Amino acid sequence: MDDTPFPRAAGDDAGDAPLLDACSDAVTRAVAAVRPAVAHVAVRRTDRRGRAAGGSGSAFVVARDGYALTNSDVAGGASAIEVSLSDGRQFEAALVGDEPDTDLAVIRIRAGDLPFARMGASRTVRVGEIAIAIGSPLGFEHTVTSGIVSATGRSMAGYGGRAIDDVIQTDASLNPGNSGGPLVNARGEVIGVNTATIRPAQGLCFAIASDTANLVAGWLIRHGRVPRMRLGLSGQPTVLPRKVSRHFELDSDAAVRVGAEPPDSAAARGGLRECDWIVGCDGRRVASIPDPLRVLVGDASPRRVALDVLRQTGRQVERLTSEVDARPGGGGRARRRRERPVAGAPTGRSVAPARVDPVEPARHRRPLVRARAGSPGCRSRARRSSPTPRRRAPTAACRRPSRRAARRGPSRGGSTC
Repeated sequence: MDDTPFPRAAGDDAGDAPLLDACSDAVTRAVAAVRPAVAHVAVRRTDRRGRAAGGSGSAFVVARDGYALTNSDVAGGASAIEVSLSDGRQFEAALVGDEPDTDLAVIRIRAGDLPFARMGASRTVRVGEIAIAIGSPLGFEHTVTSGIVSATGRSMAGYGGRAIDDVIQTDASLNPGNSGGPLVNARGEVIGVNTATIRPAQGLCFAIASDTANLVAGWLIRHGRVPRMRLGLSGQPTVLPRKVSRHFELDSDAAVRVGAEPPDSAAARGGLRECDWIVGCDGRRVASIPDPLRVLVGDASPRRVALDVLRQTGRQVERLTSEVDARPGGGGRARRRRERPVAGAPTGRSVAPARVDPVEPARHRRPLVRARAGSPGCRSRARRSSPTPRRRAPTAACRRPSRRAARRGPSRGGSTC
């Protein structure tokens, strides 16, 4: 076998070096801008029986006066919170408010003039761009991992069972302890809040988009809670076929595709179906998940919400208006009114909305006990696992010969069964 190395073109190393240096330089600059604002969070709780319990996670400062953003499962219900920054300083913090429906919480660090991270716009995130995760996985404080944005607009089930929409999927490695840390782009802007991962899989990690985090954090800082109404549906950002958007004179091709909703929800009673396209909400254009969220958040009083919907039926696309009497908690009556159906519009190929559910824990299994060959346990197990059913002992009715057997006489074996 010839050990001669493969020939390389002249200047290959010189040509790749600037590219590698530029990528590394972008990552290091982003980490240097955001890492001082990332904090390791140690939490103490008291359970229902009065016993003390602890936990840890991550957070990042979003305001100079000490407001920090983290996950609800990290800081929710905490009796004492202690944070430590990358420079070694440690402070106490207090819970300002949390919202389990979006798995977001705001804490306030008892200190001033702190370094803070700049929030970016998740609506401009493109699939394939660099994604950097900073946090404290498994107690290793201020760890940095990097990857790319794998997908945007995902929906996943939260800890409360409700769907969390507008989720970014990334392959940047996340582990227990990364929850609440920032997901950063190459410009040093926070584009998401790390929240979940599927442990049996590899490279399936998720972060709540920064647009949703900005909206929820503002309400938590001002009021400590997020008043909202519920329509009982999940959605995913999608792109309409160009012919459909032109036919209905829409300003863009963006819309929200309706996912599966419970049959008893207000949206289902209002006539919404799976795979409908929502293009408007109360007269406002809907192009992403935060658009209807801004209409529903802020007022918890029962009122009617009008949804502008496009529905594909066969080779036709019609425009409907669904009026939903939304109430806090998703209750309320709903009615549907058909508005100027349009026939003959071109159709487009649709893709079912992706939904990511948490992996259920494995059920408790009985331990495997090996039986020694020839033992009673081994023989009983062989009888249980044998595919041939055991023959029952002949009963008195079985011993009585039938009329045909009586005329023919006993068989050669002496049995009449």
